[in-house]
Amino acid sequence: NGYTVDSTGAKAYGFGFGARYKFDYDWTGGVQISDVNTKLDVTESITDNLGTRNRQFKSAFPRRVTVEIAKRISSNWIAAVQHDKFQGAYGGSMLDIQMIRAGTEYQSGAWRYRAGALIVQDPQ
Repeated sequence: NGYTVDSTGAKAYGFGFGARYKFDYDWTGGVQISDVNTKLDVTESITDNLGTRNRQFKSAFPRRVTVEIAKRISSNWIAAVQHDKFQGAYGGSMLDIQMIRAGTEYQSGAWRYRAGALIVQDPQ
């Protein structure tokens, strides 16, 4: 006797920017900011034995800020450290997640060898 048809559509436009600066031959730094004021526009239409109901709402995305510094140790060896922060609303939750990445890359001929570590902090 009962039925439900739920149709949902969503769209979002994101804006971000970044910059990289080469201090000298050995040192490079960068910063990136993404999802600046990004909102997901959601449209939902529900039809059941009570009729059809339409609903529209916006859902925010958390802003992401990344800062990185890299050092050329030798002509074929690079090391880098990066700090990444997600902060803001996502759906019905508030996020405040920070990550630190550290890694290295060694080039030998056509081969590149990489290693790294990731530390995640979620204060919730």
